[in-house]
Amino acid sequence: MLLCSSALAQSLFVSGSDTAGGKISKITWDGLQSTFASGLRQPQGLAFNSAGNLFVADYGSGAIGSVVYQYKANGARSIFASGLDSPVGLAFNNAGNLYVSDYDSGSIYEYKANGARAIFASGLRHPQGLVFDSAGNLYVTDYGRGVIEGGVIYKFRPNGAQSTFASGLHQPQGLAFDGAGNLYVADYASGSIIEIKPNGTRATFALGLAGPIGLAFDSAGNLYVADYCGDSNGVTGSIIYKFKPSGARSAFISGLALNQCFSYLAFQPAQITPEATPTPQPTLPATRATANVLPTPTPWHTPLWSPSPEPSPSHTPQWSPSSAPTLPATRATENVLPTPTPWHTPLWSPSPKPSPSHTPQWSPSPAPTLPDTRATENVLPTPTPWHTPLWSPSPEPTRTPRPTSAAMKGW
Repeated sequence: MLLCSSALAQSLFVSGSDTAGGKISKITWDGLQSTFASGLRQPQGLAFNSAGNLFVADYGSGAIGSVVYQYKANGARSIFASGLDSPVGLAFNNAGNLYVSDYDSGSIYEYKANGARAIFASGLRHPQGLVFDSAGNLYVTDYGRGVIEGGVIYKFRPNGAQSTFASGLHQPQGLAFDGAGNLYVADYASGSIIEIKPNGTRATFALGLAGPIGLAFDSAGNLYVADYCGDSNGVTGSIIYKFKPSGARSAFISGLALNQCFSYLAFQPAQITPEATPTPQPTLPATRATANVLPTPTPWHTPLWSPSPEPSPSHTPQWSPSSAPTLPATRATENVLPTPTPWHTPLWSPSPKPSPSHTPQWSPSPAPTLPDTRATENVLPTPTPWHTPLWSPSPEPTRTPRPTSAAMKGW
């Protein structure tokens, strides 16, 4: 009985060709092979994004030229990038940007999710395999004639700084990291798989292959190797080998009988993040269809704001916008204030600023009317029995009549 665990349930995707042309094969955990996509020319590097879409580098001549295709899970295909010379390696960074090695131009291109392209690195000879480590550093295999003979692996930091991570290789192709951070290299011309520790220490993991190209680890730590177009005995076709962490090797898929050639490998992600879809904007209510018209507050609705008149220096308002009473219908007319109710004695009433075309309809409350007894200026009220005036006019003094001259003679 075959038991399917989460690790075994991952499907392996393989780029390659047969007598009918270029295609992408899908191989399930139990070795069942099917054609996922066909009609390609020379498919090379494969990479999945976080949403589970498969990207394929396909180069060739003709009207289309060299392109990078994007395949949805249902097989629907679209062109993601074009105008390349000969794309080979593909890899996604943690931000979801796609990196493409262009073999003939010697460049590494960076593509945003929207397809915008930028040159990440240039001046290489024939870059091929790409892979990112957990820190976001990009590793690139490069080989050819020039100042540096043979093959090298370059390390690019996220800021683009370049350094040589390994040299002295023989046409290095595919790259893959295991769970411990060790880098595995398919060294095509030597027919070997090289293991390089994070500190640069190198060891041979496997020997005796015909021409290894693609590498991929499953979630259980097993390494899969596409040994391209022939075995050590010169038989035409390819074999995909499975290596356990211990180094034990077994044939996983053979293309010898069907004259199949395998190139690059990629496992479908165990966890897929659905693609984000735009959130629809809420429809505005009909009452807001007219610009600058605010909705009428309902009993449960406290207005978010209301105009507050500026207080005078000697006055502190006794109310705030959140506690203002609901205005009566008379406020529908511009600049008309409600009549105070018996319980409400306004402490102040703002006077609107008159405009050239507007005459205020009200004015500050008039001062109380004085009693009638004070209507005549300088007339004081008559004191009441309980009222002792603070002051009163002094009566004119009584004058004694002046004595006559006859009376003075009698003195």
